[in-house]
Amino acid sequence: MEADTGVRDSPGLQGLVRDYYRNLIPFHEIQNYRQELSGMLGDLGLYIPLVVTLSLRKQIGLAPTLIFSGLSNIITGLTFKVPMCVQPMKSIAAVALSSNLTESEIMASGILTGAIVLFLGLTNLITVINKIIPNSVVRGLQLGLALKFFSSALKLLHNSGKPSWSYENWVHWDGYLMGMFTLSFALVFVRSRNVPTALVLFLFGIIVAAARVAHAGEKIVFAAPDVHVVHFTQNDFKVGILEGAIPQVPTTLLNSCIAVCQLAEDLYPQRQTGVNVRSVSTSVGLINIIFCWFGGMPMCHGSGGLAGQHRFGARTNLSIIILGTCKFLLGLLFSAGLLELLKFFPQAILSALLALSSFELGAASRSGMSGSPDEIRAYLVTCCFTAFMGTSEGFVIGLVAYYLVAFFSMFVGSDEAIEEARSNMRTMKSDLVKYLTSIQPPTFSSRQWKRSSLSSS
Repeated sequence: MEADTGVRDSPGLQGLVRDYYRNLIPFHEIQNYRQELSGMLGDLGLYIPLVVTLSLRKQIGLAPTLIFSGLSNIITGLTFKVPMCVQPMKSIAAVALSSNLTESEIMASGILTGAIVLFLGLTNLITVINKIIPNSVVRGLQLGLALKFFSSALKLLHNSGKPSWSYENWVHWDGYLMGMFTLSFALVFVRSRNVPTALVLFLFGIIVAAARVAHAGEKIVFAAPDVHVVHFTQNDFKVGILEGAIPQVPTTLLNSCIAVCQLAEDLYPQRQTGVNVRSVSTSVGLINIIFCWFGGMPMCHGSGGLAGQHRFGARTNLSIIILGTCKFLLGLLFSAGLLELLKFFPQAILSALLALSSFELGAASRSGMSGSPDEIRAYLVTCCFTAFMGTSEGFVIGLVAYYLVAFFSMFVGSDEAIEEARSNMRTMKSDLVKYLTSIQPPTFSSRQWKRSSLSSS
């Protein structure tokens, strides 16, 4: 009798384990494991140059960033059944590079951004913020940050990007000729499914760096990773909110919490993905609130990263879990030696990778040019003041300019234009009142969000 029971229970237990892993990772939807592994490299084009540059400038720690971004990948993969990316917060990274923020200021920016996004997502006030902040201002902020980003890339070259015709400035691993070759290669193959551009250039740079280390007679010492608790001052949080959180929050809400849900619904309409605005905002919030205290670079999700990994072949969360495991092990075992090696990394290659990242950030803002003439002006106003004055100044001035023009449009112009402006204002007011008077905010699915936010995003 006992033997019979054992025979019946064993397949049942195996079945439970098999069902658990099937629910955890949709293996039946994996078309090709090689493509799944290739897909995990689809978002490294932004991750590699930002992490390498900020690490070399000692603005972040390489070990905690690799370890905690790896853990974030693993947690994200276990939470969402799609290849959801974990990428650096681009606005904070751009400000950090252009304004030379310290590690504590960068981490304070991440903690504050995470807390705001978490609060807005859990209370559903994210809807209100999405209605208040126009798309033209958000996109203008992105383009302005892209210009600041590109300026930082140029400063990595000789004479801060002001070339002379001397031989040593051009024919050198850190020279302009290498930078031009690298950037040309990146631009040609950036959309290739078969060539992970950033990874190829990074590995090439590592080979060059290793050769330079050997030529210089230096020794690479591998040591335990330096993971520590970041100590903050009041000024760190002041800089964090003004320089980091203000430009980052609008782009995070739009790209990491709204657009990514729409894209997941479009790419995987028949799959129970677990992706909705509330779950994604909670994920972004907790990742930064927890890991930034220990030196992990501020991270978020993003529609561009999800699209990139899907384009390179990823179809499930398996690719994200493997990528996170690789990052975690690399940070835990090899980060100290890797950082020493990166000190010999060719600046021309790094500059080209950063320039490419700035182009991608700028290209993401192109929808700002598709609105009405007034919206395009707000887009350009925000861009110019962000690029030449500062991020918080550009955001505030762009927002004020948008609403100032919208207000006077109700009184100045043709009768048809005035009536249209007043109708738009009444609609906005009605929507805001409806959301603000909602006592129990509903939990939106990604399909509902697609219907409710298409007009605003």
